[in-house]
Amino acid sequence: MARRQGGRRGGREVFAQADAVFGRAQVSRAEFASWLHFAAKVLGHDGYAEQVAAAEPGLPWRTVWAWWRPVGAFRAEPNLSGDPSSEVLDGADGRSLLKVSSLWTEERWFDLATGAPCPAPADGESVRRTKEAEEDGPLLFDGDEDAWALHCPGAWEEPTALGAGRFLLTDARGIVVVERNAAAEAGWPTGGADSSSCDAGVGEPWFVDPAPSTSPLDAARLEGPAGTRTPASSATLPSSAR
Repeated sequence: MARRQGGRRGGREVFAQADAVFGRAQVSRAEFASWLHFAAKVLGHDGYAEQVAAAEPGLPWRTVWAWWRPVGAFRAEPNLSGDPSSEVLDGADGRSLLKVSSLWTEERWFDLATGAPCPAPADGESVRRTKEAEEDGPLLFDGDEDAWALHCPGAWEEPTALGAGRFLLTDARGIVVVERNAAAEAGWPTGGADSSSCDAGVGEPWFVDPAPSTSPLDAARLEGPAGTRTPASSATLPSSAR
C-alpha cells in the first residue's frame, strides 16, 4: 500500500481505474464518488481520495484501506489467485489482526484498523473471531430488494461484517475494508446490489510505473508476488524474454 502523490496523471488514472473495476453503469454522482475514492486509495493517491470525500459527503461508502492489485497495472502484488481467504483475529490487547492467504502464496498479516503490514502473532496472543461475534445488521452490498441499490463486483456480495458499519471484502485481486456512510442512508434508494456492469470490466488502463520494458524480470521480482523463493542461480532475463 505504497503512498504516492497525485501528480499530473493522478486524476486520469483514478477515473480509468474506477471504470475498470466497477464498469460504466449509469450511477449517481454520490455513488461514483465512492468508486473514485476506492480507486484513489488503491493507487495510493490518498490526497485525491480526501478531496473526493470532501467534495461529495453523501457518498454511500468509502474505502478505509486497501491492499489491491490495480487493473492493468504492471505491479504483480497482491497475488491472491487460488482460493483466497481472510481471517480476523482479536488480541487480548484489543488490537485486531487480519490474516490473508491463498493456495499459492504465503500468509500475510495486517493491522485490521489501519492496514499496516505486521508480523504474525505469537501462539496464544490472538483468537479467531467467530461468526457470532460479527455485527448483526444490514450488509453494504446485499442483493435483497430492500437493501441499498449499489453496484459492485460479484465477489463483494458476501462481505465480512467488522462492526461500526465496516466490512471486509476479499477478492482474487486483493482485500479492502470499506465503511458504510450512515448519513446517506435515509435518502438512498433501495433495490439491492447489482454486479452486472462490473463483471465484464471496461477500459484500457495503463496505470502504475514501471512498465515491463523498464524493469528487469529478475529473481527478486519473481519472489515478491509468488511468496516463494527462487533459486540463487536465477539470472535476470534478457529484454527479449520479458
